[in-house]
Amino acid sequence: MGPVPARQLSPNPPATADAARLPELGSVLLATADAELRFVLLSGAWERLLGWQPQELAGSSLIDMLHPEERRALMGAATDARETGIAEVDFDSRVGTRSGGWRRMSWRLRFEDGCWYAAAVTHAAPRNSATK
Repeated sequence: MGPVPARQLSPNPPATADAARLPELGSVLLATADAELRFVLLSGAWERLLGWQPQELAGSSLIDMLHPEERRALMGAATDARETGIAEVDFDSRVGTRSGGWRRMSWRLRFEDGCWYAAAVTHAAPRNSATK
């Protein structure tokens, strides 16, 4: 399933999350990214679930973390969201692990004030690199 715009921006968006709380939310991948989807801040769950230390990914692209077959759909949805004022994008994708495998995740991205806020949860069973 490709990315799906979730809803329009509200005139009074909620306050943004406190960056200091990102590592405290357990098994949910959390991140902030710039308008081009380059990571700025990542939670500790990235290391626990995917093997990547947050500082390794800072400045890299969320797009590059996705399975190649799923990148184009997210790029299009992200562009549409920025251009049309859609606040949130929901999608499922495979995300690369440090060990070379793939893990299926369900994502919600929110674009607000020129910044992306991302949250992802894992599907029940991790997928290995041979699984499509």
